[in-house]
Amino acid sequence: MSVDAAVVPYGWSGELLSSPKIVALLPVKDFLNRQQWTYSLPDPSGTPECSDWWGILTGSPNLQPALLQARTFRAMKLYTAALRVLHPLLQHYPTPEVRREFILCQKELAYQEKLDLGLPTPSSLRRIVLRQIENNSNDDLTQAGPMLNVTVSPLRTSHSIERAIQHYIHGDWEAALSELSNSDSESLYAKAQIQLESGNPDAAAETFRELIRLHPDDQLAGPSQNMLDSLQ
Repeated sequence: MSVDAAVVPYGWSGELLSSPKIVALLPVKDFLNRQQWTYSLPDPSGTPECSDWWGILTGSPNLQPALLQARTFRAMKLYTAALRVLHPLLQHYPTPEVRREFILCQKELAYQEKLDLGLPTPSSLRRIVLRQIENNSNDDLTQAGPMLNVTVSPLRTSHSIERAIQHYIHGDWEAALSELSNSDSESLYAKAQIQLESGNPDAAAETFRELIRLHPDDQLAGPSQNMLDSLQ
């Protein structure tokens, strides 16, 4: 019933006190996860109401509120919103905690895609991300979140997708988008997802439409239509 609480409060529909708050929160969740919203890191010096002396001395903002916000969004299953928070952190402060949250969000989205596709594996975007990151991760993180076999079948990939995902993993999403082509379905799907995570739902919707137009019988056409419906 709150999108920025340290502990996610909950209620249940039909209960007199909970129901109005649950209903009031629905458009907020949709805005954060699907609409044109991006996250900016706090000023290192804090706010006019509360100075951050550590930030003033070091020139670095306190990352814990941003990490807490990303974890809160992930707990609420707002994975795209969580990635929007993690984006500037990946760019400037890729700490182990930030990378852990990024991987957990990727695993959750990969699991959703696997269900949407009805196939053993998700899109190449999620598979390549998880394959590249988990090769350098500890066993605890590999076992956390949904269990996925990202090597069970051959990847539908290309050198441009591989380069794009290297940029994506490090938070340089503009460079990632510039590498992706507008021809094959996997590139278009990756492009649309990164556009959405960058806070540009209109561009994402247009890219999903292009994928459906060019590849109506592709396995990614159905998930693209589902994403398009969620953006309207």
